[in-house]
Amino acid sequence: MTFWLLIGAAGISFFAMCFHGVLGRRMYLGNINAAEMQGRTKSLSAVSWDVFTGQLFVTGATLLYVAYTPAAALMLYPIIAVNIVGALIFVVLYFAGHKFLLTLPGAYLQAAIAGLGWATL
Repeated sequence: MTFWLLIGAAGISFFAMCFHGVLGRRMYLGNINAAEMQGRTKSLSAVSWDVFTGQLFVTGATLLYVAYTPAAALMLYPIIAVNIVGALIFVVLYFAGHKFLLTLPGAYLQAAIAGLGWATL
């Protein structure tokens, strides 16, 4: 059961990475580049987008590694923590007035990844 929960969490992470890194990036950067912002702001926005895509890759790779190497289960704690914090950031910003954030899948995906990881401990 633990193996399949980790594989499921890794699958969610890798799917989100592909969607976020390809389709999402194209849509997001199209909007950012069309907006009237300073070049530095656009660049920082692109970096933050790609850092999250990288986080999804590292999360998926770590979950996959732990699925096949149960002795490495301690590696799950920072993965679970970063996904809980990520989901909470969406919620906190929602309550700070950014109401559209909960219409995006980020909080739900990160909560699901953290929950599946936690269920394996």
